[in-house]
Amino acid sequence: MFAVASVIGVFLSINRRGGSDRIRYWIVAWTLVLVHFGAQIASGLYTGIAGTFAVSVSISTLELAGVVLLLSLSLTFKDRKANRYLGCIIGGPLMIYVNCLIWNVQSRWIFVLCILVTTAGAMSLYIRFIRSLTPVMFFITAWCAVTAAWLIRDVQTGDGSLALYFSLTGLFTICGLIFWRSFRRFSAGVVLSSFGFLAWAAVFPTALFLATHHPEIKIHPEMWNIPKFFVAVGMLLTQMETESIKAGAMALNYKSLFELNVAAVYRISLEGQLLDCNPAFLRMFGFSSREEALTTNTRDLYAVAGDRKRYLDDISERGYVHSYEIRTRKRDGTYCWISESATLMREVEPPVILATAVDITPRREAEAALRSSEERFSTIFRKSPIMCAILRFDNGAFLDVNETFLEVMNKTREEVIGKTGVDVGFWQNEEQRREFARQLRLQGSVQNIRVTFRDGKGRQKEGLYSAESAEVGGMECIIGMMTDMTDYKALEDQLRQTQKLEAIGRLAAGIAHDFNNVLCIIKGFGELVVSHIQHDRKIARYLNNLLEAVERGAGLTQQLLTFSKTQRLQKTEFEADEAVQRIAKLLLPLLGEDILLSVTAESGQMVEMDPSQFEQIVVNLAVNARDAMPRGGRLSIGTSFMPGKLAHGAIRLTVSDTGCGMSESTRRRLFEPFFTTKPVGKGTGLGLATVYGIVTQVGGEITVESSEGVGSTFVLFIPATAPAQRAQIPEQAASAIADSVSHGTILVVEDEPPLRDALYEYLTESGYTVRVAANGKEALAIAKTFAQELKVVITDVVMPEMSGWDLVQELKRKNYDFEYILVSGYADDRILQYGVKTAGLSFLQKPYSFPGLISMVEEKMKSERPEKSLIAHG
Repeated sequence: MFAVASVIGVFLSINRRGGSDRIRYWIVAWTLVLVHFGAQIASGLYTGIAGTFAVSVSISTLELAGVVLLLSLSLTFKDRKANRYLGCIIGGPLMIYVNCLIWNVQSRWIFVLCILVTTAGAMSLYIRFIRSLTPVMFFITAWCAVTAAWLIRDVQTGDGSLALYFSLTGLFTICGLIFWRSFRRFSAGVVLSSFGFLAWAAVFPTALFLATHHPEIKIHPEMWNIPKFFVAVGMLLTQMETESIKAGAMALNYKSLFELNVAAVYRISLEGQLLDCNPAFLRMFGFSSREEALTTNTRDLYAVAGDRKRYLDDISERGYVHSYEIRTRKRDGTYCWISESATLMREVEPPVILATAVDITPRREAEAALRSSEERFSTIFRKSPIMCAILRFDNGAFLDVNETFLEVMNKTREEVIGKTGVDVGFWQNEEQRREFARQLRLQGSVQNIRVTFRDGKGRQKEGLYSAESAEVGGMECIIGMMTDMTDYKALEDQLRQTQKLEAIGRLAAGIAHDFNNVLCIIKGFGELVVSHIQHDRKIARYLNNLLEAVERGAGLTQQLLTFSKTQRLQKTEFEADEAVQRIAKLLLPLLGEDILLSVTAESGQMVEMDPSQFEQIVVNLAVNARDAMPRGGRLSIGTSFMPGKLAHGAIRLTVSDTGCGMSESTRRRLFEPFFTTKPVGKGTGLGLATVYGIVTQVGGEITVESSEGVGSTFVLFIPATAPAQRAQIPEQAASAIADSVSHGTILVVEDEPPLRDALYEYLTESGYTVRVAANGKEALAIAKTFAQELKVVITDVVMPEMSGWDLVQELKRKNYDFEYILVSGYADDRILQYGVKTAGLSFLQKPYSFPGLISMVEEKMKSERPEKSLIAHG
């Protein structure tokens, strides 16, 4: 009893220091065991009713101790209500059963009822508490049911004492198993308690077995109590182990909160002396060790001395500070921002400050970056070249707009802010604005929708509008951006006009080709007629006039090809004065009868550039002057030589008119592409830009002098070359060439039948044998048949099925020793596609003269003459 009382005393001491419900259960259980020991001693001293009562108390308290121990370890332990029900369901029937058995009650139904209530009630409570019938619980329920049936049978056939032994054995067996399950560690206390409970449970069946089958074996009563002491000692050890584990956990918690805390934790005095700190404090301020930190006064850690005084005043007044942001200085002199929470502990002497701090430098830098970003956004928003606006989603009122928006809309900020898009002319009506808002809400954003709006001056404009819905300052808003497409629309119209001109140019090129063939036929037959009627001078004069008209037509087709821009640019030397006079003749029908043209060509110099470009310069300037004189006037074109200008002197080309002139702003933009003062559809704005590009390309200069109402003068300086030197062929040389000609057979390949017939007639009358072919296949067959006698092949370049270029290549692959002359009415770039000029072959541009063709044929017919590249234009 002294040992049990000692155990109770230890548990009471533990409970006073801060016990738990389980400790209190154990105190009650061991108190019942102590009463059990006392009643057991009393039962040996008294007989009769007193002795029976002592036995009843002894057994009842032991049963109750088992029930209390079971309740302290049961699954229902933490649920006090369920634990009380379990105690009543098990303890109540057991007390009734024990006392009825001890006092020899003969009503067997009471014993059966106690067994049924205890078994069924406990199992039902456990199943309800666990909320499911698991396989383990099903096994336990089945086992209890079988055992209950066995005990009820014993009650019916025996004295019912078997249930008493079984209940004690069951209680302490279950306590041992649950004790192990509750703590689950291989410690001395848990192992000793678990096995002690099992040994305590084994006492009752062992005692019953010995009393029934071996009554001769006598065991001292105190021996049966040894398992109780093992359980008591084990439970004390278990509690001490638990307290040790809790102490370790508390130490770990302290280490986590102080040593392992990622925040700096420290204690300082009011004078600023650092009393203690954790490793995070050392890392935050750059100290190498705790000792080094403790020698530092925290006054040195403030970036500004006044911050410390403000901090001490605040914490002294309130007793604490929370999220106090201070700029501090690290050990190496760099600065950082900390957020400190601290408490002034006045109850200690002297008072100290217990504080924690975190480094918020990244957050402050992020906030600074955010402010900078907001400033940049504001700058971008204000200065963006795109119209930007922020509007309310509900009513479309403008909250903010940028300068570009105001500039395009021709409105002030006061005229826009607070107004809706309908008010400022952005939307035509409220229904249109609502439809846009509905689409935006459905899609979340809209991109590049075309919007037609009017600015503050009533002018209609076009734009591409993009918008997204966003929350700004807690309000649902529209972020809108729009590109003003009004100027781009004008450029699109100009581009379409240019594309129309290009299409017309391509059409003109095709017409010029066909017209060249017609002119070539007329010229060929005309020259044939002239060769036969030299005796009739009057008819010959008529035909010569006809041939001159053909030449003029050929010149027109060349101009058409040049202005259609299908003529490939080729630099050649030519006389500037002669070119100006020739172009002037073409300008007369272009200018009209109400404009007087005067030409003064006095440079006497040669210029090296593409003739068509030179023509473009003069014609574009003349057309520009004509448009400046809608009621007529005077146009003057002149050339002169400036020896000291540019590298080797320059030709000064002057084009003056008496037109309307131009303003200073127009003159500054004069040479910009697509800039024009003419109405839409009246000009492309490319003429003067082309002039400027050509002049700068050849290394020249261009200036303009003009005033409104006075007229304009364009002055161009074009680099000059050496003076013109006309090469003349001595008559002796020409006659020598004629003498060396040897007639031979000529193959003419031409897909135009009239021209083919004219060529055949002219060449035949000139003394040549001629073979004709309508296409490349026929030409190959004739070349194969007459390979020995053929000397020259004259072929058109562009023909169906096989081109003239392909025909020449095929003849060369067959190793025919022919001379070749190629002719075409197409522009030079089409000829170069077939590689004519790059191969160094002789070429004639339609319409060519038949005498010129004969001259080229005679050159080709010269015997023993090496092949020479010759390109002629007729």
